[in-house]
Amino acid sequence: MKNSILIFFLLLTANSQLFSQAPEIEWQNTIGSTLFDELTSICQTSVNGYILGGSSYSHSSDDKTEDRIGDDDYWIVKLNSEGTIEWDETMGGTGLDNVYAI
Repeated sequence: MKNSILIFFLLLTANSQLFSQAPEIEWQNTIGSTLFDELTSICQTSVNGYILGGSSYSHSSDDKTEDRIGDDDYWIVKLNSEGTIEWDETMGGTGLDNVYAI
């Protein structure tokens, strides 16, 4: 009996998700520079912006305002609520530096 209730619940949940609509896209933005940039962590700020953390092998160009220090460096980017870059920061040493959580 428990298995049939669980299966019914899963089927009901799956069917309701099939017919729900995707949320509307508020904005979208491609952020990066000329070489290798990787986003590994993102958090929403208290003022509805976003703080992005990852690594970058790129020199300063395009969206990146500071040159690389070593190999991959930490690259932190702050976006406002419209997805516009407010600031970015490159940090690291001479080796590989990667952000895993922000």
